[in-house]
Amino acid sequence: MHIFLTGLGTGVNVDFSRRNLVGIGHSMGATAVLLAGTYSPNLMFSSIILVDPMLLPPLTKWDSTGLSATLGGGAEKRRDIWASREEAMSIFKSKSPWKDWDPRVLRIYVEYGLRELPTAEYPDKTGVTLACHKTQEAACFRDQLGRVRSYNLLPVLCDTIPVHFIYGAIDDYLPSEVKADILNVAARGKYASDTRVKGVGHLVPQVQPAGLADAIWTALNHRSAHHETAQSHL
Repeated sequence: MHIFLTGLGTGVNVDFSRRNLVGIGHSMGATAVLLAGTYSPNLMFSSIILVDPMLLPPLTKWDSTGLSATLGGGAEKRRDIWASREEAMSIFKSKSPWKDWDPRVLRIYVEYGLRELPTAEYPDKTGVTLACHKTQEAACFRDQLGRVRSYNLLPVLCDTIPVHFIYGAIDDYLPSEVKADILNVAARGKYASDTRVKGVGHLVPQVQPAGLADAIWTALNHRSAHHETAQSHL
């Protein structure tokens, strides 16, 4: 993300430093958004929107070792080869968590979240597989450093630019105590807002995309009202 937005890569002829960038991330993607701003050259978001961020306080009863192992192990064991996109869609519609997803999101996932075989990992297979190999997904879940750095960064970041939190109203992956702790830490820097999307837990973008869109729209309008104040802290 940092390489792309700072122009260190190739293939996209856009100077993002001249754009009004809003960082939006869900789950581990929220951690990535937070960390992207810590690299050099500097990447400045005008505001950040964190959707059910996978952040946990370090060295407490909520330490993520158990959760990371569970998610990482599940990722490694998951099925990742299907005869076709049609077969994959049929299976996803009948199994959790995919069966609860908004149909539009599921169609996009099957179209762009899968890729044609063979691949480097499966040179002798046919059909379709995950666009992001499951070992990479597991590695993301098992990372312990990123979520600690992101957690510790919150007060400073919230004191620098508007930071908005959007959570699902159902506390499933992350306990309510963890969410309260994160908001308490962020409050030291006076975070901009926090919103709950009804009828969904951690998978807000997949299950309630319309509710998430409304919450993001509200945050963007709230951001513009507080942008001048935030700039004064820089």
